[in-house]
Amino acid sequence: MQKSKVSYILVIVQLSSILILAFTGPVIPEDTVLLVIELLFAGFGIWAMSVHKFRFSVLPEPKKDTRLVKTGPYRIVRHPMYSSLIFITLVWLMNFFTLFRFIIWLLLISALFFKASIEEKLLLSMHPGYASLPGKTKKFIPFLY
Repeated sequence: MQKSKVSYILVIVQLSSILILAFTGPVIPEDTVLLVIELLFAGFGIWAMSVHKFRFSVLPEPKKDTRLVKTGPYRIVRHPMYSSLIFITLVWLMNFFTLFRFIIWLLLISALFFKASIEEKLLLSMHPGYASLPGKTKKFIPFLY
């Protein structure tokens, strides 16, 4: 599958945002509640990766031989790896809030949103059964969005 320049730009924005957030504040919160939330979402992301047998791409274009997954965390949200990143970095932001870090976090959310949109269009063309998923599961946040 052809990889677009936009896909590479989105990945660069995503990785840069994560690194900036990681290097401008603590990544392990002292607050127990935030730490538990961070660990839960880290586990959620690892669960999603394990369902794919750790064969996934950071680019939004699915691999040629990808199969449509509807089990595990994919029963809860359509993009559990992105959800995991959103909530882990939200914990980092809540643990050490600055306006700069908030803007970087919004940039990350935007990149993940656009990556998910590209990915969904491509999955729909590869797997016609994907068309039924948006009515059954939310994109990032269960029951909300």
